[in-house]
Amino acid sequence: MPQRNLRANRDKAAITMPSFGPHRAAEVDAYLAAEGNARIRFSTLIEGETNPYWAPWWDHINTLIHDHAPANRQGEYAAALRREGDYLPRLMELATGRALRLAGVRCELDRPLPRAGSTSATPDWTGLDTNGAPVIVVDTKTIMPIGEFDRQHRWAMVAEAVRQTIPYPVAFVVRVRDAVPPPADEDEAAELAAALHLQLRLHPRQHEFQAGGSTFYLFDSAYEQQPRLDWSGILTGRFLLPRPCYGLVDETRIAAAVQEKVTDYAPHLGDVPLVVALTCHPWVGLSAGSLHSLVAGGPRVLFNQDVSDQLCPEPLPAPETHAPPWTPPPELAAVVWIDNVPPFDGTWWHNPAARNPLAEHVSTPHGQG
Repeated sequence: MPQRNLRANRDKAAITMPSFGPHRAAEVDAYLAAEGNARIRFSTLIEGETNPYWAPWWDHINTLIHDHAPANRQGEYAAALRREGDYLPRLMELATGRALRLAGVRCELDRPLPRAGSTSATPDWTGLDTNGAPVIVVDTKTIMPIGEFDRQHRWAMVAEAVRQTIPYPVAFVVRVRDAVPPPADEDEAAELAAALHLQLRLHPRQHEFQAGGSTFYLFDSAYEQQPRLDWSGILTGRFLLPRPCYGLVDETRIAAAVQEKVTDYAPHLGDVPLVVALTCHPWVGLSAGSLHSLVAGGPRVLFNQDVSDQLCPEPLPAPETHAPPWTPPPELAAVVWIDNVPPFDGTWWHNPAARNPLAEHVSTPHGQG
């Protein structure tokens, strides 16, 4: 994907709102660029905006906005693309509508439910029968990283400081398993880069360095292990950002997300089935398989590793979790897991103990929405 210049001082008067739809990437891109407000944070999903593998994202995103957002709200969803912590949840709302329509559900976005006592609720989607009466209530939950955006921004400051400070074509990684919190500002990042530079000059044959309270490794095999990085013409130091959300993947966040939606909507449902649409930011590491293993219970290992684990002389212990099976609440009729990559397909799971079960015809025989 080509680099984008998203400076806020562009002439906005010359730009009109584009028509969203397939194959309109250039027009939409120009609109978002002129709108400014920082850069589009595709880096929160992928490593490197120039990777051509991710070019199809634009067509899929434009299709979601065009086909599943009301015409008077397409600009609202387009604006969410510029907000780091917001764009994925908003796009997944539209992907939920796509999954419902592919499953044969006629649905409406943001239709309020009848008030229950002093409270009201507006789910993302309401499935309707031929008379316009609700037959299914669906709300989307995108499980997001906790504190990871800030950590990655701080490590990115280290990467820039290393690039500006170290005049050698070397690459560093931090041993993330026991690293201290990254620098809080550019001055601390510059001090860290200077410390690495000094140690590299004093110990040019060394592969492990201590700086800023953390251990750093010289990544000799970066050229082979990181082919997606463009190393051509690089004559300065590089720091490879650590793996986001390093460590054990917390599958219990699925249960917590479901319970949150049940608490919000159970008083308003009556006999209408509740479906929770779940997905997660790619950094989190959950999937539809996580849902099934959570229901089944038992021992399992799901661990986000970092490249520094391969370079560490001490082997990484193999953690294992022993969790009892999760008992879904009876107010839950089903879960549809939305893939967080194009084409954003849905995988359905029906709660066998649901008080108001979802009709089997709502999802396809193979569970793909």
